[in-house]
Amino acid sequence: MTIQDKNKAAYLYNVAQVLMEHRHFDDARARYMEVIDQYPDRNEAAYSATAIIDFRLQEHRIDRFLESSVV
Repeated sequence: MTIQDKNKAAYLYNVAQVLMEHRHFDDARARYMEVIDQYPDRNEAAYSATAIIDFRLQEHRIDRFLESSVV
Protein backbone atom coordinates (compact mmCIF):
# COMPACT_ATOMS: atom_id res chain seq x y z
CA MET A 1 0.00 0.00 0.00
CA THR A 2 1.43 3.34 -1.00
CA ILE A 3 1.45 6.51 1.05
CA GLN A 4 -1.21 7.87 -1.31
CA ASP A 5 -3.46 4.90 -0.50
CA LYS A 6 -3.04 5.47 3.23
CA ASN A 7 -3.81 9.14 2.81
CA LYS A 8 -6.79 8.44 0.56
CA ALA A 9 -8.43 6.13 3.10
CA ALA A 10 -8.10 8.80 5.79
CA TYR A 11 -9.23 11.51 3.38
CA LEU A 12 -12.37 9.61 2.33
CA TYR A 13 -13.22 8.86 5.94
CA ASN A 14 -12.81 12.51 6.94
CA VAL A 15 -14.94 13.66 4.01
CA ALA A 16 -17.65 11.22 5.13
CA GLN A 17 -17.47 12.62 8.66
CA VAL A 18 -17.91 16.19 7.40
CA LEU A 19 -20.81 15.14 5.17
CA MET A 20 -22.45 13.46 8.13
CA GLU A 21 -22.03 16.56 10.29
CA HIS A 22 -23.71 18.60 7.56
CA ARG A 23 -26.58 16.11 7.34
CA HIS A 24 -25.73 14.83 3.84
CA PHE A 25 -26.42 11.29 4.98
CA ASP A 26 -26.63 9.51 1.63
CA ASP A 27 -23.37 11.04 0.42
CA ALA A 28 -21.68 10.25 3.73
CA ARG A 29 -22.85 6.65 3.61
CA ALA A 30 -21.49 6.32 0.05
CA ARG A 31 -18.08 7.60 1.18
CA TYR A 32 -18.04 5.26 4.16
CA MET A 33 -18.84 2.35 1.84
CA GLU A 34 -16.06 3.43 -0.50
CA VAL A 35 -13.59 3.26 2.40
CA ILE A 36 -14.87 -0.18 3.41
CA ASP A 37 -14.74 -1.53 -0.16
CA GLN A 38 -11.37 -0.10 -1.16
CA TYR A 39 -9.48 -0.30 2.16
CA PRO A 40 -11.01 -3.19 4.16
CA ASP A 41 -7.86 -3.74 6.23
CA ARG A 42 -7.53 -0.14 7.38
CA ASN A 43 -8.81 1.25 10.67
CA GLU A 44 -10.84 3.75 8.68
CA ALA A 45 -12.89 0.86 7.28
CA ALA A 46 -13.78 -0.27 10.79
CA TYR A 47 -14.64 3.29 11.80
CA SER A 48 -16.76 3.63 8.66
CA ALA A 49 -18.66 0.43 9.41
CA THR A 50 -19.28 1.63 12.96
CA ALA A 51 -20.54 4.99 11.70
CA ILE A 52 -22.97 3.28 9.31
CA ILE A 53 -24.25 0.97 12.05
CA ASP A 54 -24.67 3.87 14.48
CA PHE A 55 -26.57 5.87 11.90
CA ARG A 56 -28.86 2.93 11.08
CA LEU A 57 -29.58 2.42 14.80
CA GLN A 58 -30.49 6.08 15.17
CA GLU A 59 -32.77 5.87 12.13
CA HIS A 60 -34.46 2.81 13.62
CA ARG A 61 -34.98 4.55 16.98
CA ILE A 62 -36.46 7.60 15.29
CA ASP A 63 -38.78 5.41 13.20
CA ARG A 64 -39.94 3.55 16.32
CA PHE A 65 -40.50 6.82 18.15
CA LEU A 66 -42.53 8.24 15.28
CA GLU A 67 -44.63 5.09 15.04
CA SER A 68 -45.39 5.17 18.77
CA SER A 69 -46.21 8.90 18.67
CA VAL A 70 -48.90 8.59 16.03
CA VAL A 71 -52.33 8.88 17.60
